[in-house]
Amino acid sequence: MCSRRIGIVSADGDLLREAISSSWYIRDKRFSVSVVEHFGEDVISEGGGCVPGVEEYGLILVDKDFPSLSLYLEKSIPVIYIGCGSSFSKPIRLRDLIEVISFYMREVYPLVDSGFFDYKKRVVYDKNVRISVTEKEAEILRYLIISKLRNKNDLLRNVWGYHPDSLTTTVESHMWRLRRKLTKISVDLSMVESLGDHA
Repeated sequence: MCSRRIGIVSADGDLLREAISSSWYIRDKRFSVSVVEHFGEDVISEGGGCVPGVEEYGLILVDKDFPSLSLYLEKSIPVIYIGCGSSFSKPIRLRDLIEVISFYMREVYPLVDSGFFDYKKRVVYDKNVRISVTEKEAEILRYLIISKLRNKNDLLRNVWGYHPDSLTTTVESHMWRLRRKLTKISVDLSMVESLGDHA
C-alpha cells in the first residue's frame, strides 16, 4: 500500500501544509502532511526533528522554484510539481491540487490528455475505453510515470531486478505489447515511445 505520508518542499511549505491538512479528504484519510526542510542521506530533518527517509513518503509536492531537486529525480516516488511551468502555477487552486493528490495516493495516475492508469486494478482507461494490462505491464507503467530515469537499463534493474548488462530482449517485447494496447486509448504515448527508441 502507498505510504500515507505527504511531503512538501517549498518556501511556502507551512501555508501549503496548513491548507492541504484542512482538506476534508486529507483529514478523512488521515494522511500525514509534513514540510520537508532538508533531505540527507538517511533521514529527513523536519522542523528540527528527524523523520524517516524519503522512501517512506507516498508523495512529494515540490515547488519548481525550490533549489536542488536532484534527489527527487533519482527516487522512484511520485512527485507533483507546483509553481512556474508546472500543472499547478501559482496561485494554486487547492481543490484541483487535492483531487490530483487523491489520485496519486490511491495509485490512480492521471495521464496526458484524458486517460488514467489504475495501478491496483491494472487498467488504463478514458471516458470511452478501458484496457487491462498485465502485472508486469502495470509495473512498467508505474515506473515510467513516477521515475525520471527512463531507459532499458533502468527498467531491467528496477522492474525486473536484472543486471543492466543482461543480454535479454524482454524490455523490447513488453514495450511493444504495451504500445499496442495503449494505441487503443486517447493518451499521450511519448513516454512509452521515447523509451522504446532507447531500449
